[in-house]
Parts: sequence; C-alpha cells; structure tokens
Amino acid sequence: KSASPGETVRLRVVTTNNKAGHNFPSGPMDLLEPWLELIVENEHTAVILHSGRLDERGYLEPDAHVLHKRELDENGKSIERHELWKIVRLGEDRTIPPKDSITDEWEATIPQDVLGPVKVTAVWKYRKAQQHIVDALHGFKLLTDVATYPVMELNRAEGAIEIRPGGD
Repeated sequence: KSASPGETVRLRVVTTNNKAGHNFPSGPMDLLEPWLELIVENEHTAVILHSGRLDERGYLEPDAHVLHKRELDENGKSIERHELWKIVRLGEDRTIPPKDSITDEWEATIPQDVLGPVKVTAVWKYRKAQQHIVDALHGFKLLTDVATYPVMELNRAEGAIEIRPGGD
C-alpha cells in the first residue's frame, strides 16, 4: 500500500480463529478484556494514530476494538460485575467462531511532513480482568497506587505504507 502526504487511508486488520475449536475468546466475557491495539507511526516514531491504549489508571479507551459477548439483565443493561443470576438474555456477540474471521477498520490521515514509510503495527492484547473489576476487588486506589492485571500480547502483525511524493 502507498499513500501521499495529506491522503486519508483506510487500515484494515482481519483476524482469523485458526486454532481454537471454540469461539475466541471463551470464558466469563463480563470479566475478560481482549482488544486490538493499532499503532501507525512515521520513521521518526511520531505517532499518527494509536487505538487501543490503556490510560494511566489501567482503563482501556472507550473506542477500542474489543472482542466481547454482552450478557444483559432484565433492563437490557450489560452485566459487568459477574452477577450471573441477573442474566436474562444475550446481547451483541463479537467473538470469533472456529475457522471464521472478523475485520477491524480505522482511517488515518498521512501528515503533510512525512518523509519515509509509515509503520503500521497491530497487536492483539488480553487480560483476565477488566480494570473496573480489579478496582472493585482492590478498592479505590489513588492514581499513584493503581492495581492492574497483567496484559498479555497474543499476536502481532506489522506492515508499512510507502509514501509517494505529494500530488501524485
């Protein structure tokens, strides 16, 4: 792929469940947190786009691309603290069945001053407990004393966007 400075490009990550004989992920979906981090940066590591960041308190940004299965209570509200007795129906299911794929997309505008290729890195990340669960278990913590659950890197893919001279 190539682009000119100032051009908006569409970035697409296709993820396939090649190895699990069940939907990925599986388990207590109100607790787990699998997400796709995307970083687009120029050759001088100036970040053009970064999706899927954790903030200083360990919370995933709200617009991150996540895998989830919503379990809903009688009011249609998501179950968020593993209160299984409140589940009356299932909501959105964004898990990956065996041998199936999902596609995530973003748009990024290439800065006018970019000289070299733009590096694109997609990383699937996973932790066993969302930050609000960790906070509930450990009690409120000050910003300087945050309890977090370890984040694992499940898979990584990298690519590049070659930069064409402007006006082509």
